[in-house]
Amino acid sequence: MTIPTPVRPIVSKPQAAPAARSSGRMKLANIKRGRVESPPRVLLYAVEKFGKSTFASQAPDPVFIGPEDGTALLDVARYPEPESVHDVFEALDDLATSEHAFRSVVLDTVDWIEPMVLARACEIGDDKGPKDSIEKFGYGKGYNVALDVWRSILARLDRLRTARGMTVILLAHAHVKAFNDPESESYDRYELKMNAKAAGLLKEWADAVLFGKLEQYAKRVGDDPRKQRVIATDTGTRLLYTNRTAAWDAGNRYSLPPTLPLAWSDFDAAMRAQAVASADDLRADIAATAADLDEADAAKATDAIGRAGDDTTKLAQLLNWARGRVAMKGRKETNR
Repeated sequence: MTIPTPVRPIVSKPQAAPAARSSGRMKLANIKRGRVESPPRVLLYAVEKFGKSTFASQAPDPVFIGPEDGTALLDVARYPEPESVHDVFEALDDLATSEHAFRSVVLDTVDWIEPMVLARACEIGDDKGPKDSIEKFGYGKGYNVALDVWRSILARLDRLRTARGMTVILLAHAHVKAFNDPESESYDRYELKMNAKAAGLLKEWADAVLFGKLEQYAKRVGDDPRKQRVIATDTGTRLLYTNRTAAWDAGNRYSLPPTLPLAWSDFDAAMRAQAVASADDLRADIAATAADLDEADAAKATDAIGRAGDDTTKLAQLLNWARGRVAMKGRKETNR
Protein backbone atom coordinates (compact mmCIF):
# COMPACT_ATOMS: atom_id res chain seq x y z
CA MET A 1 0.00 0.00 0.00
CA THR A 2 1.41 3.31 -1.07
CA ILE A 3 1.19 6.05 1.48
CA PRO A 4 0.39 9.33 -0.23
CA THR A 5 2.80 12.16 0.28
CA PRO A 6 1.25 14.77 2.57
CA VAL A 7 0.23 17.92 0.76
CA ARG A 8 1.44 21.03 2.45
CA PRO A 9 -1.33 23.56 2.78
CA ILE A 10 -0.89 26.66 0.74
CA VAL A 11 -0.74 29.58 3.09
CA SER A 12 -1.38 32.84 1.34
CA LYS A 13 0.82 35.65 2.45
CA PRO A 14 -1.04 38.66 3.80
CA GLN A 15 -1.31 41.30 1.16
CA ALA A 16 0.29 44.57 2.03
CA ALA A 17 -2.12 47.44 2.14
CA PRO A 18 -1.80 49.62 -0.92
CA ALA A 19 0.31 52.66 -0.29
CA ALA A 20 -1.77 55.68 0.58
CA ARG A 21 -1.89 58.17 -2.23
CA SER A 22 -0.71 61.57 -1.12
CA SER A 23 -2.48 64.62 -2.46
CA GLY A 24 0.53 66.75 -1.69
CA ARG A 25 -1.70 69.33 -0.02
CA MET A 26 -1.11 68.50 3.64
CA LYS A 27 2.28 70.15 4.01
CA LEU A 28 3.62 72.66 6.50
CA ALA A 29 4.13 75.07 3.63
CA ASN A 30 0.36 75.11 3.03
CA ILE A 31 -0.66 75.99 6.59
CA LYS A 32 -2.63 79.23 6.82
CA ARG A 33 -3.39 81.29 9.89
CA GLY A 34 -6.20 83.72 10.65
CA ARG A 35 -9.96 84.01 10.41
CA VAL A 36 -11.74 82.58 7.38
CA GLU A 37 -14.52 84.89 6.26
CA SER A 38 -17.56 82.98 5.01
CA PRO A 39 -21.25 83.83 4.54
CA PRO A 40 -23.30 83.05 7.65
CA ARG A 41 -25.49 80.01 8.25
CA VAL A 42 -28.50 81.36 10.15
CA LEU A 43 -31.30 79.49 11.92
CA LEU A 44 -34.20 81.69 13.05
CA TYR A 45 -37.18 80.24 14.89
CA ALA A 46 -40.23 81.97 16.32
CA VAL A 47 -43.98 81.54 16.63
CA GLU A 48 -46.15 81.77 13.53
CA LYS A 49 -46.72 85.17 11.85
CA PHE A 50 -43.73 86.67 13.65
CA GLY A 51 -42.00 87.99 10.52
CA LYS A 52 -39.46 85.24 9.86
CA SER A 53 -39.94 85.25 6.08
CA THR A 54 -39.83 89.05 5.95
CA PHE A 55 -36.53 88.99 7.83
CA ALA A 56 -35.08 86.47 5.37
CA SER A 57 -36.40 88.45 2.39
CA GLN A 58 -34.12 91.32 3.44
CA ALA A 59 -30.98 89.18 3.02
CA PRO A 60 -28.90 89.75 -0.13
CA ASP A 61 -30.72 88.54 -3.29
CA PRO A 62 -32.58 85.61 -1.67
CA VAL A 63 -34.35 82.68 -3.28
CA PHE A 64 -36.88 80.72 -1.20
CA ILE A 65 -37.57 76.98 -1.05
CA GLY A 66 -40.80 76.06 0.70
CA PRO A 67 -44.59 76.39 0.48
CA GLU A 68 -45.74 79.19 -1.77
CA ASP A 69 -48.31 80.53 0.71
CA GLY A 70 -45.52 81.28 3.22
CA THR A 71 -44.17 84.07 0.99
CA ALA A 72 -47.32 84.90 -0.97
CA LEU A 73 -47.34 88.52 0.20
CA LEU A 74 -43.62 89.07 -0.37
CA ASP A 75 -42.01 90.11 -3.63
CA VAL A 76 -39.35 87.39 -3.60
CA ALA A 77 -37.97 84.73 -5.92
CA ARG A 78 -39.08 81.22 -5.08
CA TYR A 79 -38.82 77.70 -6.48
CA PRO A 80 -42.04 75.73 -7.08
CA GLU A 81 -43.41 74.23 -3.88
CA PRO A 82 -41.50 71.00 -3.16
CA GLU A 83 -43.51 67.80 -3.07
CA SER A 84 -40.71 65.58 -1.77
CA VAL A 85 -37.22 65.86 -0.35
CA HIS A 86 -35.97 64.99 -3.83
CA ASP A 87 -37.40 68.33 -5.00
CA VAL A 88 -35.42 70.06 -2.25
CA PHE A 89 -32.28 68.23 -3.38
CA GLU A 90 -32.96 69.20 -6.99
CA ALA A 91 -33.38 72.88 -6.14
CA LEU A 92 -30.17 72.99 -4.11
CA ASP A 93 -28.25 71.12 -6.81
CA ASP A 94 -29.63 73.53 -9.41
CA LEU A 95 -28.34 76.50 -7.41
CA ALA A 96 -24.94 74.82 -7.18
CA THR A 97 -24.54 74.10 -10.90
CA SER A 98 -26.51 76.77 -12.75
CA GLU A 99 -25.59 80.36 -13.47
CA HIS A 100 -27.62 82.78 -11.34
CA ALA A 101 -27.35 86.01 -9.37
CA PHE A 102 -28.84 84.77 -6.06
CA ARG A 103 -26.67 85.39 -3.01
CA SER A 104 -28.88 83.82 -0.32
CA VAL A 105 -30.93 80.64 -0.07
CA VAL A 106 -33.82 80.31 2.38
CA LEU A 107 -35.51 77.09 3.55
CA ASP A 108 -38.92 78.27 4.75
CA THR A 109 -39.54 76.36 6.96
CA VAL A 110 -37.47 73.35 8.03
CA ASP A 111 -40.33 71.97 10.12
CA TRP A 112 -42.50 72.11 6.98
CA ILE A 113 -39.81 70.12 5.13
CA GLU A 114 -39.43 67.59 7.96
CA PRO A 115 -42.34 65.28 6.90
CA MET A 116 -40.64 64.93 3.50
CA VAL A 117 -37.39 64.01 5.26
CA LEU A 118 -39.22 61.39 7.33
CA ALA A 119 -40.89 60.01 4.19
CA ARG A 120 -37.47 59.65 2.57
CA ALA A 121 -36.17 57.86 5.69
CA CYS A 122 -39.06 55.39 5.35
CA GLU A 123 -38.12 54.81 1.70
CA ILE A 124 -34.55 54.05 2.75
CA GLY A 125 -35.70 51.73 5.53
CA ASP A 126 -33.36 49.34 7.28
CA ASP A 127 -31.87 45.90 6.59
CA LYS A 128 -35.41 44.49 6.46
CA GLY A 129 -36.54 46.94 3.77
CA PRO A 130 -38.60 50.15 3.52
CA LYS A 131 -41.08 51.16 6.21
CA ASP A 132 -44.58 52.57 5.92
CA SER A 133 -44.13 54.67 9.09
CA ILE A 134 -41.20 56.25 10.88
CA GLU A 135 -42.31 54.48 14.06
CA LYS A 136 -42.02 51.03 12.41
CA PHE A 137 -38.23 51.20 12.66
CA GLY A 138 -38.35 50.65 16.38
CA TYR A 139 -37.83 53.13 19.17
CA GLY A 140 -36.01 56.19 17.83
CA LYS A 141 -34.20 54.33 15.02
CA GLY A 142 -36.19 55.91 12.21
CA TYR A 143 -35.23 59.39 13.33
CA ASN A 144 -31.56 58.38 13.17
CA VAL A 145 -32.07 57.43 9.51
CA ALA A 146 -33.77 60.80 9.01
CA LEU A 147 -30.66 62.52 10.38
CA ASP A 148 -28.70 61.19 7.40
CA VAL A 149 -31.27 62.78 5.07
CA TRP A 150 -30.89 66.08 6.93
CA ARG A 151 -27.12 65.76 6.59
CA SER A 152 -27.56 65.42 2.83
CA ILE A 153 -29.49 68.70 2.84
CA LEU A 154 -26.88 70.43 5.01
CA ALA A 155 -24.05 69.16 2.80
CA ARG A 156 -25.74 70.74 -0.21
CA LEU A 157 -26.22 73.99 1.70
CA ASP A 158 -22.55 73.98 2.71
CA ARG A 159 -21.64 73.48 -0.93
CA LEU A 160 -23.61 76.61 -1.86
CA ARG A 161 -21.91 78.53 0.93
CA THR A 162 -18.34 77.52 0.09
CA ALA A 163 -18.47 77.13 -3.70
CA ARG A 164 -20.99 79.86 -4.54
CA GLY A 165 -20.55 82.23 -1.59
CA MET A 166 -24.23 82.09 -0.62
CA THR A 167 -25.72 83.01 2.74
CA VAL A 168 -27.87 80.17 4.13
CA ILE A 169 -31.01 80.90 6.16
CA LEU A 170 -33.16 78.24 7.83
CA LEU A 171 -36.52 79.33 9.23
CA ALA A 172 -38.54 77.32 11.73
CA HIS A 173 -41.59 77.57 13.94
CA ALA A 174 -41.34 77.49 17.72
CA HIS A 175 -43.56 75.80 20.27
CA VAL A 176 -43.54 75.50 24.04
CA LYS A 177 -42.38 72.18 25.44
CA ALA A 178 -41.69 70.84 28.91
CA PHE A 179 -37.98 70.66 29.72
CA ASN A 180 -36.68 68.23 32.34
CA ASP A 181 -33.76 70.08 33.92
CA PRO A 182 -31.46 67.57 35.66
CA GLU A 183 -30.28 70.27 38.09
CA SER A 184 -33.63 71.77 39.11
CA GLU A 185 -37.37 71.46 38.70
CA SER A 186 -38.87 70.95 35.25
CA TYR A 187 -40.16 73.98 33.37
CA ASP A 188 -41.51 75.01 29.98
CA ARG A 189 -39.32 76.49 27.28
CA TYR A 190 -39.47 77.34 23.58
CA GLU A 191 -38.14 74.68 21.20
CA LEU A 192 -38.00 74.16 17.45
CA LYS A 193 -41.26 72.57 16.34
CA MET A 194 -39.65 69.39 15.08
CA ASN A 195 -37.96 66.20 16.23
CA ALA A 196 -35.42 66.94 18.95
CA LYS A 197 -32.59 65.04 17.22
CA ALA A 198 -33.08 66.94 13.97
CA ALA A 199 -33.39 70.23 15.85
CA GLY A 200 -30.13 69.51 17.66
CA LEU A 201 -28.34 68.79 14.39
CA LEU A 202 -29.53 72.04 12.80
CA LYS A 203 -28.65 74.14 15.85
CA GLU A 204 -25.18 72.63 16.04
CA TRP A 205 -24.61 73.28 12.32
CA ALA A 206 -25.74 76.90 12.24
CA ASP A 207 -23.35 79.79 12.90
CA ALA A 208 -26.17 81.83 14.47
CA VAL A 209 -29.24 80.40 16.18
CA LEU A 210 -31.69 83.25 16.71
CA PHE A 211 -34.92 83.18 18.68
CA GLY A 212 -37.59 85.72 17.81
CA LYS A 213 -40.03 87.07 20.38
CA LEU A 214 -41.97 90.20 21.21
CA GLU A 215 -40.27 92.40 23.77
CA GLN A 216 -41.97 91.84 27.13
CA TYR A 217 -41.89 93.28 30.62
CA ALA A 218 -43.54 92.49 33.94
CA LYS A 219 -46.36 94.76 35.09
CA ARG A 220 -48.12 94.86 38.45
CA VAL A 221 -51.89 95.25 38.33
CA GLY A 222 -54.41 95.93 41.10
CA ASP A 223 -55.14 98.90 43.35
CA ASP A 224 -54.32 97.17 46.62
CA PRO A 225 -50.50 96.70 46.85
CA ARG A 226 -51.06 93.63 49.02
CA LYS A 227 -53.20 91.95 46.38
CA GLN A 228 -51.39 93.04 43.26
CA ARG A 229 -50.41 90.39 40.75
CA VAL A 230 -47.73 90.43 38.08
CA ILE A 231 -48.68 89.99 34.43
CA ALA A 232 -46.55 89.93 31.32
CA THR A 233 -47.20 92.51 28.65
CA ASP A 234 -45.39 93.34 25.45
CA THR A 235 -44.32 96.55 23.77
CA GLY A 236 -45.11 95.30 20.26
CA THR A 237 -41.42 95.40 19.34
CA ARG A 238 -40.15 92.28 17.60
CA LEU A 239 -36.68 91.29 18.79
CA LEU A 240 -34.07 88.68 17.96
CA TYR A 241 -32.46 87.01 20.97
CA THR A 242 -28.93 85.76 20.33
CA ASN A 243 -27.99 84.02 23.59
CA ARG A 244 -29.37 81.02 25.42
CA THR A 245 -31.61 81.43 28.45
CA ALA A 246 -33.68 79.02 30.48
CA ALA A 247 -36.65 79.85 28.25
CA TRP A 248 -35.09 79.26 24.81
CA ASP A 249 -32.02 78.09 22.93
CA ALA A 250 -29.91 80.59 21.00
CA GLY A 251 -26.25 81.24 20.37
CA ASN A 252 -23.81 82.43 17.76
CA ARG A 253 -20.18 82.51 16.72
CA TYR A 254 -20.13 86.27 16.15
CA SER A 255 -20.34 87.64 19.71
CA LEU A 256 -23.58 89.43 18.87
CA PRO A 257 -25.39 91.72 21.33
CA PRO A 258 -27.99 89.88 23.46
CA THR A 259 -30.88 91.39 21.46
CA LEU A 260 -31.30 92.85 18.00
CA PRO A 261 -34.21 94.37 16.09
CA LEU A 262 -35.95 92.03 13.66
CA ALA A 263 -34.15 93.38 10.59
CA TRP A 264 -31.49 91.78 8.44
CA SER A 265 -29.59 95.06 8.21
CA ASP A 266 -29.20 95.21 12.01
CA PHE A 267 -28.14 91.55 12.20
CA ASP A 268 -25.64 91.98 9.36
CA ALA A 269 -24.17 95.17 10.85
CA ALA A 270 -23.74 93.57 14.28
CA MET A 271 -22.21 90.46 12.74
CA ARG A 272 -19.69 92.46 10.71
CA ALA A 273 -18.80 94.68 13.66
CA GLN A 274 -17.98 91.70 15.85
CA ALA A 275 -16.20 89.83 13.05
CA VAL A 276 -13.37 92.37 13.22
CA ALA A 277 -13.34 92.72 17.01
CA SER A 278 -9.86 92.52 18.51
CA ALA A 279 -8.90 90.42 21.50
CA ASP A 280 -8.58 93.61 23.58
CA ASP A 281 -12.10 94.74 22.60
CA LEU A 282 -13.54 91.33 23.46
CA ARG A 283 -11.77 91.26 26.82
CA ALA A 284 -13.16 94.71 27.60
CA ASP A 285 -16.70 93.58 26.69
CA ILE A 286 -16.34 90.47 28.86
CA ALA A 287 -15.10 92.52 31.82
CA ALA A 288 -18.00 94.95 31.47
CA THR A 289 -20.49 92.08 31.27
CA ALA A 290 -18.88 90.26 34.20
CA ALA A 291 -19.68 93.25 36.41
CA ASP A 292 -23.34 92.16 36.25
CA LEU A 293 -22.61 88.50 37.08
CA ASP A 294 -22.79 86.96 40.52
CA GLU A 295 -19.49 86.40 42.30
CA ALA A 296 -19.01 82.76 41.26
CA ASP A 297 -19.71 83.39 37.55
CA ALA A 298 -17.55 86.53 37.55
CA ALA A 299 -14.65 84.46 38.92
CA LYS A 300 -15.17 81.86 36.20
CA ALA A 301 -15.15 84.59 33.54
CA THR A 302 -11.93 86.10 34.88
CA ASP A 303 -10.23 82.71 34.93
CA ALA A 304 -11.44 81.89 31.40
CA ILE A 305 -10.12 85.21 30.03
CA GLY A 306 -6.64 84.23 31.14
CA ARG A 307 -6.89 80.78 29.55
CA ALA A 308 -8.21 82.16 26.24
CA GLY A 309 -5.23 84.46 25.71
CA ASP A 310 -5.57 86.27 22.37
CA ASP A 311 -7.81 83.60 20.79
CA THR A 312 -10.71 85.75 19.54
CA THR A 313 -12.90 82.70 18.89
CA LYS A 314 -12.64 81.55 22.51
CA LEU A 315 -13.10 85.10 23.76
CA ALA A 316 -16.23 85.54 21.64
CA GLN A 317 -17.63 82.26 23.02
CA LEU A 318 -16.85 83.44 26.55
CA LEU A 319 -18.65 86.74 25.90
CA ASN A 320 -21.70 84.83 24.65
CA TRP A 321 -21.64 82.70 27.81
CA ALA A 322 -21.35 85.74 30.09
CA ARG A 323 -24.21 87.53 28.34
CA GLY A 324 -26.36 84.43 28.62
CA ARG A 325 -25.66 84.14 32.34
CA VAL A 326 -26.59 87.79 32.85
CA ALA A 327 -29.86 87.24 30.98
CA MET A 328 -30.68 84.18 33.09
CA LYS A 329 -29.86 86.11 36.27
CA GLY A 330 -32.23 88.87 35.18
CA ARG A 331 -35.04 86.39 34.55
CA LYS A 332 -34.61 84.84 38.00
CA GLU A 333 -34.72 88.24 39.69
CA THR A 334 -37.83 89.25 37.70
CA ASN A 335 -39.66 86.06 38.72
CA ARG A 336 -39.01 86.47 42.44
